[in-house]
Amino acid sequence: AKAAAARIQKDSAAETNAWNSALNNAAFDQSRNRFIEIGKYAGLLGASDAVEDSWVAAVRIGWGPLPLYRDLTPVIASLASKSRSEDLLAMCRTLLRFEPHNPELINNYNYLALLHGVTSPSATITAQLDLIASYPKAPEFHSTLAMAYLMNGQPDQALAQVPILKRSKRVAPLMPRALEGAALVLKRGETQGRALLAGVDWHAFMRAENRVFRDLFIDMEVRNLPLPTMEMTQSVLDPDKIPAWRAAVRRLEQQRANDTLPALPAPTIPGAD
Repeated sequence: AKAAAARIQKDSAAETNAWNSALNNAAFDQSRNRFIEIGKYAGLLGASDAVEDSWVAAVRIGWGPLPLYRDLTPVIASLASKSRSEDLLAMCRTLLRFEPHNPELINNYNYLALLHGVTSPSATITAQLDLIASYPKAPEFHSTLAMAYLMNGQPDQALAQVPILKRSKRVAPLMPRALEGAALVLKRGETQGRALLAGVDWHAFMRAENRVFRDLFIDMEVRNLPLPTMEMTQSVLDPDKIPAWRAAVRRLEQQRANDTLPALPAPTIPGAD
């Protein structure tokens, strides 16, 4: 109610404080997942930041009547646009408990886990090949595979995915361009690769993606190439401004992983046996 009143009065500071207070209180309610209620109410008010934070918290603690992955697509897209890949990874891990056979969810988990070093490039390649074999009509899955090949030092195999990836309408055109350019540069086809990379707007990528591309170029000692941008979010720059509910959610997430809910499973691919 305080957040709604502050929103009507256009007092952004008071509104932010009110939402954070509500989220902090929700973190200590053991009777139900109150983050779900806050997310729905924030959605009615059009409070996008509160919607994202509440659904991140609701999913990460992993209990209550959570929505399906497909119903969280707008939230997930918004989080990606804000480079909140750590939250996305945690959400995908939790949602895999409830939807272990959802191919899009498996693909996104594989990609995020690869970016954050949770799974190795070689393990990701194996998982993606199995996923693609089960779902050959999803060319967007080749984006994760191409990135894994790049990180595994196999630029030729990464290049082989690009024509397939370009057929997908679910992947932004900059991604195949960046993958193709990086692969060409890494295999020393530098002139064509540099031309492609010159047209890449690195601001359109998540920070975790930029870090991977940047590390690849540095490791291969590619010189005189503008490196992907690595701007940091305010929360990364100033840990003191991270709200208390986040620490509580991490604690609850760990407790439920070890107690109420089963351990996080490896992604299961139908027919992979």
